[in-house]
This record gives sequence, C-alpha cells and structure tokens, in this order.
Amino acid sequence: MPGVDRRIPFEEQTEEQWRWMLSVNLDHHAILSRLIAPGMAEAGGGAIVNLSSTAWMKLAGNLTAYHTAKAGIVGLTCGLARDLGPRGIRANAIAPGRVVTERVTGQVSEDWIRETHALQCIPDLIRPSDIADCAMWLASDAARMVTGQCIVVDGGVV
Repeated sequence: MPGVDRRIPFEEQTEEQWRWMLSVNLDHHAILSRLIAPGMAEAGGGAIVNLSSTAWMKLAGNLTAYHTAKAGIVGLTCGLARDLGPRGIRANAIAPGRVVTERVTGQVSEDWIRETHALQCIPDLIRPSDIADCAMWLASDAARMVTGQCIVVDGGVV
C-alpha cells in the first residue's frame, strides 16, 4: 500500500484521523520488521529497507501527521539498526522525492515537470526503478556495512 498524504490542517485533524495516518504510514514497517527479524537472525542476518519520504524534510503544508509518520520511519530504522545489528541484520531507509508512479501519472503536466526539474540538481524524472535500484543495493552484500541510514533519492533537492 502506498503512503497516504491527505492534507488536513493540524488544528482540524481529529484524533481518529491522526491515528489512522500514523497507522497507514508507519505501523506496518514496525510490525513487519518484528515478524521477519527472528527468521533473518536464524538465517545469519539480512537487510530491512524501509520507505520514508522527503516530504517531511521540506515541510509541505497541512501534512503534519504524514510528516510525523515518515520521520518516524527514519527513527524506527535507526532503532532497528542498533537493536538488530548484533544479530547480523542491517536496517536502512530510502526517502524518495517526486517519483512518477501510477498514482501521480494523471497529475504530471508540463508545468509539474518544469517545476520538478527546476528543483532538482539532476533535471530528470524519478522513476520507481530508481527507488528499486537503491533498495536492491541496500539489500545486497555491496552495502554490507551500511546500516541506520536514510538514503535520499530525489535528484538533488534536499
């Protein structure tokens, strides 16, 4: 399930909406990590790769719960790195920028593309495969000593 970034002014957000946003955007990372860690440790180690977002780093408006959840993923990842590292398990996060996914394809206009290119050091659209390639590297032996990190894949915006 992709992240949910409903824009609700903080003062108008109900407790139920707040808890739902945290649940949808954060909880599954912790639940899945807790479920897979014993098997990974038994197998001699492994790699957890969580997905955050650059949105919380840029402070877009009316996304307080989303920002909290996505920043929380980075905190969770650092905690997992410390707690699971002695068992041979690495934990890292990826914070994607503006990725052209199926969800946003209908919103991509020439203006959106120009704005995106103006923000980025590398003026090209970020594809899902760019995020997948980073995840594959983090999960590979080539990154065997990388843990507790949040890798930003945004073309150089943040």
